[in-house]
Amino acid sequence: MLKVLSVIGLIISALFLLGGVSGMVRNSGVAESPVKMDLAELEKTLVPLNRHVEFGQHLAYYEVMAYEYREGGAQGAYSGKLSHVNYPIYSMDHPFTQEYIRLNTLWEAGEIGDDEFDSLIVKAHREHPARVLVKSTEFSNFNALPDISSVAPNFRGVAHSDTGTLDAEFRPFLAPSLSGTNFDQTLLIEMGPPRDGEVAMAMLVIGLIGLLASAALWKIRSRRAKAQAALAAEWGSQGQVPIAGLYPQAPSRSGSPFSPPSNDRLPPPPPPSARL
Repeated sequence: MLKVLSVIGLIISALFLLGGVSGMVRNSGVAESPVKMDLAELEKTLVPLNRHVEFGQHLAYYEVMAYEYREGGAQGAYSGKLSHVNYPIYSMDHPFTQEYIRLNTLWEAGEIGDDEFDSLIVKAHREHPARVLVKSTEFSNFNALPDISSVAPNFRGVAHSDTGTLDAEFRPFLAPSLSGTNFDQTLLIEMGPPRDGEVAMAMLVIGLIGLLASAALWKIRSRRAKAQAALAAEWGSQGQVPIAGLYPQAPSRSGSPFSPPSNDRLPPPPPPSARL
């Protein structure tokens, strides 16, 4: 039994340790406090000064968005909580931001219609593709999603360590509106403070504790096995047979404690003359 428990403990501990190490690797290069950075510089290099970054004013392009949601039961699928959303952001100096502001001004003044605005925006995307994408949980449900893009005052999040990490399932939803964007050359940033560090550390601690406990069980089992073997050898030299390596075997007795003794334990019959 101890052997089974120690093996199971070792397997579970190894899984926790693996998850903890993986989380620490993902969390490497992430400062506790965000490092302020120019989004325009990040769009050029795709290499953040620190993976935990903070930007100032930028264009949050909500009109192009891919999202994942949970079904909302009786109220309908689209009223359920959203798991997360993905959309591009642009620095205020980005050519697409400048073109979007210009076209939006013309549209608000009635100088261009919806169709012309859409076609010109697609052309602007093709000429000035997105470089930074956001993965966000800021919107609680589908009805909370904004209808139009806006200039956001600031942004804080954790950049992925590699480019091109946007989930493949979301790319087909973004690609038609982000014409010209090479998703393998985009940087994905998860909005909010870093979370992997605390979880990874907890998994490491649990894994280490489990590993020590499993090793202790294995050591106890080994000691018991050695003690049983030594006791069995000692009893064997005295002509005794051990049970479970602890006690000499008691003489066997047939039947229950209330059954009559077997024939081989009955006293010998008297001589013929004594039977009369």
